[in-house]
Amino acid sequence: MKKVLRLSLIALFVIFFAVFSAYDNTDLVDTYTFSSPVLKDTYETILASGNLEFDNKVEIRPEISGVVENIRIKEGRKVNKGDVLITLEQVSFKVDVNAAEAEVRIKKIELLKLEQVVKDNVRRLQQRQKLKQSGVASQDSIDELENELTLANLDVQQKKEELNKSLAQLARSQELLEKTVFRSPIDGIVLELNTKSGESVIAGTTNIVGSSLLVIAEPATLIANLKVDEADIGNVKVDQEVKIYTAANPHRPIAGTVSTMGLIANQRENAAGLFYKVIIDMQDNSNLYAGMSCRAELVIATESNVYALPISAILYNDQKPYVWAVKDGKPIRKFVSLGMSTDIEQSILSGLQLNDKVITGPARALQKLDQSGLQDVI
Repeated sequence: MKKVLRLSLIALFVIFFAVFSAYDNTDLVDTYTFSSPVLKDTYETILASGNLEFDNKVEIRPEISGVVENIRIKEGRKVNKGDVLITLEQVSFKVDVNAAEAEVRIKKIELLKLEQVVKDNVRRLQQRQKLKQSGVASQDSIDELENELTLANLDVQQKKEELNKSLAQLARSQELLEKTVFRSPIDGIVLELNTKSGESVIAGTTNIVGSSLLVIAEPATLIANLKVDEADIGNVKVDQEVKIYTAANPHRPIAGTVSTMGLIANQRENAAGLFYKVIIDMQDNSNLYAGMSCRAELVIATESNVYALPISAILYNDQKPYVWAVKDGKPIRKFVSLGMSTDIEQSILSGLQLNDKVITGPARALQKLDQSGLQDVI
């Protein structure tokens, strides 16, 4: 009885091992991925990351302190240059303007009086000079009138200066009144609205930044601000071609060119190493928004009409690159000559034909091929 039980257990183990082996082989076959060389232009690139932002962005801050009275815009709204955006309470500023205007009117009236005094003195002096010629008036009376005329002219000059001072004060009061009205300096959209009606705002000084009312940006000036590693900045040049990939659409490249390059190194936050700022002008910024993260491929060299494979297909034997190609359902090792590469593709200069089928993965399967060699893959 024990012998029968032992034989039964052995038989069950053999059956289980056979089933497991078959399942394992089937699973291995199913997990292979294949690719054929594609004829295309390939690019050698360096990688960088950054964010999208507006190149032309204006932050509006008050030049006077006051209380917000009226807000005529909302975040995300388009505005035209000259549009009224926000107004502050104007009562006290209008009072100052009215007082300055009244002061100007008073000075003008006083000036008219003094000018009339000068005219009277001129007339009296002319009459006295005629009487002197007739022997009726003395020279002392003429000298006295000349002195009065001189003093009257000085009073006129003084009053003119006082009038100019009053006019300057009026201009200053009118300028302050105008500063209670904030107009858009550009055609753009409102990115941020940082105040509300009834809120007090303060003007900036040397030691105080002042209140931020709103931020306006010109949509057409959306650019990519990249952080290029110090090891790669030597390969970057103005007008260099760039491909931008955003987090919102990581598979759609956006063509661009290098616009400007920073000359000062910056320290990375919470990481070692330095980077340089590089600004990219993009050809198409539709459906893109400021603040989006992005990565970029900066093209430093180009190869035309070469074969390209996924970079995962490339293996090395004693530093010699090769791939696993499929022939008659069996893997064969083919040594290849490599060209340029990106983070996902590798160009092949020689060693493959356009219709060759190449095993690209997964890595576990490629490792088993290296260990076992010839086995069925399809």
